[in-house]
Amino acid sequence: MKKLITICSTSFTVVMLLTTLLVGTDMSPNINRLIILQLFLMSLTISILLVLLDKLEDKIGEYYESNLIRGILSRIIICYFVVFFEGIYFKMFDFSLHSLLSISPIVLIAFIVTYIVSYMICYKETEEINEVIKRKKDIK
Repeated sequence: MKKLITICSTSFTVVMLLTTLLVGTDMSPNINRLIILQLFLMSLTISILLVLLDKLEDKIGEYYESNLIRGILSRIIICYFVVFFEGIYFKMFDFSLHSLLSISPIVLIAFIVTYIVSYMICYKETEEINEVIKRKKDIK
């Protein structure tokens, strides 16, 4: 649950900041309440799918060796898939190569920032766990 909230809130914040900065260009829709809700739903859908992918990778990780590049690419594909098809469904843009290319800067920047934030949180939690283990070993 914590991972889902982290991914959703980080990606939504980044997307809103980028969308706000790009208002008036081809790369950003006009912001209104409906667009904000739609962007949140995109972030939530992506977050749910990424958490499910993590759970799937944990389950099948015993059977095959995970690959960092494959993992990153699968996550980026999920982000593109959700943004592109929900964007078409919400009538933010049409089904075209131009639309797919126009969402790229926002999708890629939001992905990179969210990935870094998630990694930093995971790293911090790992350090805290290791510190607790070290203290318990020192007590014995």
